[in-house]
Amino acid sequence: MAFDAATHILSGTPTNDNVGVFDITVRVNDGTVNIDQSYQLTVNNVNDLPVITTTPPLTINANLPYIYEIMPLMLMKATYLPIP
Repeated sequence: MAFDAATHILSGTPTNDNVGVFDITVRVNDGTVNIDQSYQLTVNNVNDLPVITTTPPLTINANLPYIYEIMPLMLMKATYLPIP
């Protein structure tokens, strides 16, 4: 995060590596007294693309159904896709 003293804006763009809860304290000073404001900022994990972690069978025998168990990294449930 960065603070722009001219505009008084605290800003930043979190990445996937920043997912989590962060304690933040902002301090202002008039030359004599410090005033703090503390809060927690939560960075949510959003819109991750799924990744297929399995390899499809590349051959099949005639007269048998083709079944490929696809295991995406984002999902815990397998999907079966029989092809007629």
